[in-house]
Amino acid sequence: MGIGDRAAVAGACFNDYQAWFDSLSATDATVVIDLGTVIIRAFGAPAEKQRQWDEIWRSRYPEWGPAAAGVTVSSQPREIWCDLRQDRNGNLILPPHVLGHELLHVLRLQDPRIVDPDRLIDDIY
Repeated sequence: MGIGDRAAVAGACFNDYQAWFDSLSATDATVVIDLGTVIIRAFGAPAEKQRQWDEIWRSRYPEWGPAAAGVTVSSQPREIWCDLRQDRNGNLILPPHVLGHELLHVLRLQDPRIVDPDRLIDDIY
């Protein structure tokens, strides 16, 4: 498998994982977890996520686009925004692939030696 092929496979896996996550049962729940230096905001309802994004951040930074599947804000405290789903028992599920990606952004803000997750594939391959 060539370098370009591996990068394409990695990107497709991430997108497939997100598609799988999006296919899980929706929830109207909202979770805010304050880890002291990181706040995680997770939303089951995309419209609510966008409403709060617009109110909290886009109102101050109108050039920022809509909230994506995962977003890191370099504020103090740092914020990670992501989607939220639930299992058949009603337990809330945060997307591990998005949290890992966004947490790398948070870590990179603390230590620039940490890989930029947006360039991870390019930097590896």
